[in-house]
Amino acid sequence: MSGATTILCVDDDETARSQLSALLTEAGYAVATASDAAAAVEAVAERTIDAVVAAHALPDADGLDLLERLDATGVPVVLCPRSGDERLAGRAMAAGAAGYVPRSDADAVLIDRLRDVLCDDRTARSQRAIGGEQNRLSLLIDQSPLAIIEWTPEFTVAGWNPAAEELFGYTESAAMGQPGHDLLVPESERETVEAVRQELLDGDGEVTHVVNENETRDGDRITCEWHNTPLVDDGEVVGALSFVRDVTDRTQRAAALESLQEMSRDLIGADSRQDVAATVAAAAPDIVHYPMTTFRLYDADGDALDCVECLADDESLIRDAASLRDAFETGQQVVYEDTTDCEDVGAASLLVQPLGDHGLIAFHAETPDAFDETDRYLATVVGAAAETALDRAERKRELERRETLLDAVGDGLYALDSEGRYTAVNDTVVEMSGYDREELLGEHVSTLMSTEDVERGTANLRELIAAADVDVASYEITLVAKDGEEIPCEVNMSLHPDDVSDGSVGSVRDISRRKGMERKLRERKRKIESVHRAATRLEGCRDAETIFDVAVDAVREVLDIDACTIQTVDGAASRRFADADSPLDDEIAPDGRIDRRAYDRSRRADETVVIDDLREHRDDAGSARALLSVPVGGVGVFQAASTTPAAFDDEDAELAELLVSHVANAVERVRFETELREERDRFAALFENVPDPVVSTRAVDGPPIVIDVNPAFERVFGYDADRLRGEPLDEVIVPPEDRDRAAELDARGARGELVETEVRRQTATGLRDFLLTVVPVEVGEENAMTYGVYTDITERKRQQKRVEVLNRVLRHDLRNGMNIVKGCAEMLADRADDDEYASTIQERADELIALAEKTRAVERTLARDDADPGSVDVAAAADEIAARVDDEFDDVDLSVTAPENAYALADSMLRTAIYHVVENAIVHNDSDVPTVDVDVTLDDRSEHVRIAVSDDGPGIPDEERALLAEDREITQLRHASGLGLWLVNWVVTQSGGQLSFDEASTGGARVVLEVPRARVEQRPV
Repeated sequence: MSGATTILCVDDDETARSQLSALLTEAGYAVATASDAAAAVEAVAERTIDAVVAAHALPDADGLDLLERLDATGVPVVLCPRSGDERLAGRAMAAGAAGYVPRSDADAVLIDRLRDVLCDDRTARSQRAIGGEQNRLSLLIDQSPLAIIEWTPEFTVAGWNPAAEELFGYTESAAMGQPGHDLLVPESERETVEAVRQELLDGDGEVTHVVNENETRDGDRITCEWHNTPLVDDGEVVGALSFVRDVTDRTQRAAALESLQEMSRDLIGADSRQDVAATVAAAAPDIVHYPMTTFRLYDADGDALDCVECLADDESLIRDAASLRDAFETGQQVVYEDTTDCEDVGAASLLVQPLGDHGLIAFHAETPDAFDETDRYLATVVGAAAETALDRAERKRELERRETLLDAVGDGLYALDSEGRYTAVNDTVVEMSGYDREELLGEHVSTLMSTEDVERGTANLRELIAAADVDVASYEITLVAKDGEEIPCEVNMSLHPDDVSDGSVGSVRDISRRKGMERKLRERKRKIESVHRAATRLEGCRDAETIFDVAVDAVREVLDIDACTIQTVDGAASRRFADADSPLDDEIAPDGRIDRRAYDRSRRADETVVIDDLREHRDDAGSARALLSVPVGGVGVFQAASTTPAAFDDEDAELAELLVSHVANAVERVRFETELREERDRFAALFENVPDPVVSTRAVDGPPIVIDVNPAFERVFGYDADRLRGEPLDEVIVPPEDRDRAAELDARGARGELVETEVRRQTATGLRDFLLTVVPVEVGEENAMTYGVYTDITERKRQQKRVEVLNRVLRHDLRNGMNIVKGCAEMLADRADDDEYASTIQERADELIALAEKTRAVERTLARDDADPGSVDVAAAADEIAARVDDEFDDVDLSVTAPENAYALADSMLRTAIYHVVENAIVHNDSDVPTVDVDVTLDDRSEHVRIAVSDDGPGIPDEERALLAEDREITQLRHASGLGLWLVNWVVTQSGGQLSFDEASTGGARVVLEVPRARVEQRPV
C-alpha cells in the first residue's frame, strides 16, 4: 500500500478514534480524522481522501446517512459499528457501503477489507472507476461472510454469492433461475415464506426479518435468519436482496434452555430419587441433543452405582464400568472423545456427568469428538439440576425420618401454614400447652409464643427459604401455656415438604431441666473463674497476711457464708471475716477458731471436714449451724460457717479445697522466697567481704563468662569489675601458655567437680601464683554457674624460694669454701715454701668474693620483691652494658642491635640481670676473643620486649638449666656456678616475663629474656 493512500477515520469517541488511527498508521496508511458526519463531508471535499472508515453512531447522523452524503464523491466507505447487526449490514451494503466490519471483529479483518477496497494497482483503480458503483457492489457481495441471494419478483434466484453456496450446498449455476420454494423451503415453511414475499412486493421498501427452517442440498434441516430488502426502481419493486445466516445452534440452545426450565419445574415436584431419575431421563436428550445412556444412583452399602434409568440398547453402555467410576470418584465431568481405548464400550464418544455423592448420568454419540463445549456445559447444567433435586428429595426423606424419630422420643411436633397458623400438633404439644387440639388448630402461633419469639421464627423461615444449603433452623423460645406458665423450649424448624416456599414444620422440646443445669454450670464456672483470679492475685503477694486477705475476699465471692477465718498453725498470720449483722462475729474464739474440734481434725489428719449442723455435735454451738473446715497444706487451717444448716455441699468443699491449695502454695512460696532472700543476703555479704578474690562465671556455648567479681578480686588482680562483667575470664587473666589447662579446669567445674589446684594468673601488674578453688553451683544444668576462689600464694612461694636459696648458699658454698681456705692455710703453715697452696688460696678467695657479690645481688633482688615495676629503657641499658664491658674486659667482640628505645615494665634490677647474662657469656667462653651479640626487639603482637644474648662459647650446662627449671636440688657442687643465672631468672619472672635458652647460630648459647612492654609515660626506674 502506497504511503499516499489516506484514510479518513470518523468517530465521536476520541479513544476509539485514536485506537483506529494507530491501527491504520501501523498498516502504512496516512490518517485523517473527523468527529462527526459534517466534518467528514468537509474533509472529503477539501482534500484527497482514498477511503472512509466510519462508526455508525455519530452525533449529527448515522453511518447510513453518511453513506448517502458521500455517495456522489465516489470515495469508498467501510462501516465499522461497535457490534455486529445483520440487519444493519444488509442496509449498509444496499446503500453502497464498500465494506461492513464490526469493531468486535479482529483488526486484521478491517485491514484486509481496506486492502481489497484500496488496491495499489492502477489498473484496478481504472477498472473500478469505469465499473463504478456496480463493480463495488459486486465485490461486496462476493466477499460478504453472509449468504446474499438476489430474487426476482417471482421468487426465482437472480444472484447467488459464494457464502450462499457454502451455506446451502448449491453452486451458483445450479441455483440461478430456480424457484426459492423448491430449492430451499421445506413444505412446512412455504406458507410463511410466501407471506414474507408478498410483504416485500406490497410494502414500502422496509427491510423484513424472519427466522425459519430451510433445507440444504444434502437434505439437512437448518434454521436460518433472513434479512430481506426490496429492490426498488422508480417506485416499483423489481426484486429483493436477502442476507442469510445459519442460526441453528442458537435456536437449539434456546430450545435446550426451554427444555431445561421445564425439567427444573418438574424436578421441584419429584418426591423421590426415582422420580428425579425419571424426570431427568425424559428431558435430558432434548437439552444435550444426544441420547442419555444411563442414570445411576450410588449405593453406599454395596459400594455400587445402581442403574435406575437405562435407556441404551447396547449392554456395554450401561454396565458399571471403570469409565463411569472415574467421573463419580473424582467429582469431575469426564469426556471420552474416542472410546477406542475404553474396554467394551459400544459408542464412539461418551460423556459422564457426576451428580455429587448421589451418582451420575452418561450420554453417548456414534461419532468421535461429538461433544463440543456447549454440550459439556449443558450436561453440567442438567447434572446440577439433578443433583439439587436429589438433595431436596434426600432432605425430604430425612425430614420424614426425623419426624418419626421425634414422635418416638416424645418431642412436640407441629405444622404451620403460610400465615403461621397451626395445621397440625401432636399430643406432646397439647400436653405442654394445656390447650385442646381443637383449640390450637387454626390459631396463630402467637397463641403460645411471645411477639419477639414470633418475629425470630419468621426471620428463620425467610432464611430457610432463601438458603439452598440450610435444612433446619434452631432457636429457643418461651412457650406460654394456657395457665400462664412459661416453659423454656427449643424449636427445630424446617420448610414444609409439601409447601417449600411458605409453610413450615418443627419440633418443640422442653429444656427446663437443661436450662437449670446450664445455670448451675454458669454459676460454677463463675466461681472457678473467681478462684483462678484469686490465684493470679496470690502470685503477686509477698507476705502471709496479704495472702489471707486475698483468700477471704475470694471465699466471699464463691461461697455463701456468714463468717470465715484462716490462720497459720503457729499463729504468725491470721485473717477473719463476719457479716456486719451476723451474731457469729462475737462467737469466733480469740485464737480465730470457729470450731476447735474440726480445726484440730483438719490440721492433724489433713482432711476437709463438712458439718451440716454443729448443734448435733455440741451443745454450745451458738449461732453457727453449718461448718466447713479445710487444711491449708501443712501451714494452717481455713474455716467457714453459716447460720443456715447444711449450707455447704460437696461442690462447695471442692471449691474451697481448690482455693486453699492455691493459698498453701502461695504461703510456701513466700516462705521459700523469704529464706532465699535471707540466704542470698548472707551469701552476698560473704561474697563482698571474703578476703580472697572470688569470681562468678557462667559457661555459655564456650569459655566461662564473668558474671561478677568481689572487691578483693578487683584489688588483687587490678581489673575493674565493670570491665570484666560479660567478658571471657580466661582471655583476661590466663596466660596463653596455660589456657589449655584452664579449659580443662573449666570443663571439670562444669561437670560439677570441686577443683583445687595451684595456677598462674595474669594480673594488671604481672603474673602471680594462686591456689584456685572451683566451686560448682548449678550441678547438672546447662550453662551452669560456678564460683572461682583465688588465694594469692605468690608471696608465700617467693618467701619459700628466698629461704631455700639463702640457706643453701650460706650453708654449703660459703662453709665449704672457708673449709678449703682453712685446710690450705694449715698446709701452708707446714710447707711455707710451696706456692701451690698460696695459689689455691688466692683462687678460692676470688671465687668467694664473686659469690659474695652475686649473693648480695640476690639479696637486693629479694629485698625489692614488692617494689612496683616501672619503665626500663632496655635499648639504653644495652648501650650502658656495652660500655661497662669495654672497661672491664679486654679482647671481647660485643655488638648491640636495638631500636632507638624499648621500654619494658620491670624493676631496675633488669639492667643487672642483662649484665649477668653478658658477663656469663664472656667469662665462660673458651675462645681467645669471645664474641657476644645483644639483640633487643619489640614484639607488637605479644606486647613484650625481647632481649637475646648470643655467644660462641661452649653453651650453658644442662645442670644449671635444670636449676632454673627447679627440676634439680641445689647441691654442694652446683650452687655457685648457677647462682648468676638463677638471679636472672628471678628478676625476669618477677617482672612477669620468662627466660629461655636455645643454641646460637655461632654454635654457642642463646639466652632470651622476655619482659612485658611498658608505655613511655609510665614511671621510669
